[in-house]
Amino acid sequence: MSSERRLPRSRRRATVVSTAVGAAVVIGCTVLLIPRGSTQTAADLPANSAIGDGSGAPGASATGTASAGASASASSSASASASASASASASGSATPTSTAAFSGPPKLSIGSSQNVAGTLQPTWPNQGQAEIDLDGSVIKSYGPVSSSQPIASVTKTMTAYLILHDHPLSPGQQGPTITLTAADVTAYKYDVSENMSSVPVKAGEQLTESEALQALMLASADNIADVLAHWDTGTTTDAAFVSKMNSEASALGMSHTHYADASGYDPDSVSTAPDQITLAQHAMGLGYFAQLVDEGSAKIPVAGTISNYNSLLGYDGVNGIKTGSTGQAGGCLLFHADFTVNGRTLTLSGAVLGQDAPTGQELGVGLAAAKTAISSTESQVTARTLIPAGTAVATAPLADGTTATLHTTANLTVTAWPGETVTLRLNTSGTTHTLKAYASDGTLLGSTTLG
Repeated sequence: MSSERRLPRSRRRATVVSTAVGAAVVIGCTVLLIPRGSTQTAADLPANSAIGDGSGAPGASATGTASAGASASASSSASASASASASASASGSATPTSTAAFSGPPKLSIGSSQNVAGTLQPTWPNQGQAEIDLDGSVIKSYGPVSSSQPIASVTKTMTAYLILHDHPLSPGQQGPTITLTAADVTAYKYDVSENMSSVPVKAGEQLTESEALQALMLASADNIADVLAHWDTGTTTDAAFVSKMNSEASALGMSHTHYADASGYDPDSVSTAPDQITLAQHAMGLGYFAQLVDEGSAKIPVAGTISNYNSLLGYDGVNGIKTGSTGQAGGCLLFHADFTVNGRTLTLSGAVLGQDAPTGQELGVGLAAAKTAISSTESQVTARTLIPAGTAVATAPLADGTTATLHTTANLTVTAWPGETVTLRLNTSGTTHTLKAYASDGTLLGSTTLG
């Protein structure tokens, strides 16, 4: 270890070197230019005076310009060395302590679109197919999502959507009355004999449109699916209504979907997880529909109190949509959830189809698979560092033609899922520059100042 002792800053010697335009004062390893005619002497200089100290402060930039002129005429090697040091400090990409020297607005030096580190990994079922969307963006899918398969009573989602398209209701409205006939009673008895899901009816019973939709979507009544189809088209068969279902599916871009009946009992009513999510996102935009599928129970004439088969309602923000199960379709669930993390509210849409299980257990297996997929997805939405503190993210022009670099003064933290694409924007207010991160829907996710 060297035994050399450094003098205190106040006792260091100053060397004055004559130049063409003034005097260069060397204090330790620091150089300061004194123009000719200046009344300031070496004795007047503060111990910590410096030219181009790397701060990029306005005073340093102005003095650095004079230093550059002096370096051109310097005759001694000491003067040349001092000039080089001053020039390097006053140019390049120094970070100013004040933005008063900026000659123009800062601009991002990194991409305005950034992806949160990592990849979202839901816990998927080990059979069938599934997909999950977050805030309208396809996140992940599992299984043969381009292959159509039976969807059982999930079919009733399209039935309800079409009924509300043709006979709109607002939340709280009951709508027109549907009078049930002897033929409806006969159909009910047949459904019971086939072990189809149904609700009791009697001839002359009157159901409002809203009550019929509750029987359809909560109790998953196959017989009421037919009642609504016949009422909508003014016919006694499903054919006309099923044609409308397929036309609407085509209009929505559900290219892997085909409906064979209004209830889904027919295994030829087939679709895919992505197609059903497309339908769900349109249907949930209807206020009445969104309220309907979030109801845990309801009371209707004759049948009395009916319960929703969707036992996940209220779990992790789940507020819909439709269950389904048959031996051919397995357990199925089309689901929707709104959940909040750190003040950010997100919407999750998804579908789990084809969960095979012993007879009578299909729905339970389907619900369990969906529950796991939902919870494992939502748990990965959390506070994450998008850009660490001290990262160079922007540049700004200086008056002398050089460029200053701006860095984040703290971590830019966002509440997001792994792999989410975030948009960055620079905001300037006076001399304060802020980097802000936004979700695809315009939600502000986080911000940090630059310096």
